[in-house]
Amino acid sequence: MLDTYYPLHTVTVTNKDPYFVTPKIKFMLSPKRNKLMRKSRVAEAESITKRIKDSIATQAKSTFSTSKRGSKELWKKVKQIKCKAKTSNRPMHVTVQQLNQHFATISTDPHYLPHLQRPRQILWHRNLILLNTVSSVP
Repeated sequence: MLDTYYPLHTVTVTNKDPYFVTPKIKFMLSPKRNKLMRKSRVAEAESITKRIKDSIATQAKSTFSTSKRGSKELWKKVKQIKCKAKTSNRPMHVTVQQLNQHFATISTDPHYLPHLQRPRQILWHRNLILLNTVSSVP
């Protein structure tokens, strides 16, 4: 009976999502809002957008509310959030030659046959020269 009135929804929140994206916010960001906009139901879509905005603001406030303004703890949280978006600086154990060899290998087709040049026939018609490809050669 509960599934009838409160159906379960599956929402995937990954580590690539911003820190403020909760499952609730991710669900509200679903394609429903875009569908409403396409159907010219702008007021309903704007209502969803306002709820998303308010949820994001609430999440951001709760993240930083425990820290005193200008404190080291606050800046530590800011740095943690900011650095999360950066890519890792793991050293790659690949040389330039290995990389070039890899791309040369994957971009070369061993079964490639060059196109055969078809003989051309020149047709003269008054002052125009027309090039015609002979179709008898495959």
